[in-house]
Amino acid sequence: MERLKDKVAIITGGAAGIGKSTAALFLKEGASVMLVDINKENLESTSKELDSQHLAYCVADVSNPADVERYTAETISKFGKINLFFNNAGIEGASSSIEDYPNEVFDKVIAVNLKGVWYGCKYVIPKMVEGGSVIITS
Repeated sequence: MERLKDKVAIITGGAAGIGKSTAALFLKEGASVMLVDINKENLESTSKELDSQHLAYCVADVSNPADVERYTAETISKFGKINLFFNNAGIEGASSSIEDYPNEVFDKVIAVNLKGVWYGCKYVIPKMVEGGSVIITS
């Protein structure tokens, strides 16, 4: 039934797992999809597997505001607009006691899971000029 016909979606964390499955569903429903992930090899593999002319990808670090601005701009350049934003990228970090938890791991978890969501909303939502939907996983 193509419920997303003529819609454009950005999916962060799109190279695997929930992001990849969501991309497959969005494509089946008629959307054009921009996959965003930090892992280029996984993006290439997922793109080949999903095999759609309505699919593109952008290698980006969601915790880097310049990268977020770039994937937003690349989506508009490729597809002309943004209607859906699945702000899905996230990492787990390490499992250890708090006194042994590495500060640099904590900083990376906060950067991806908190700042990445914030930057995504900050730079993508204003470009959704037709309105749209934002989905955030946590």
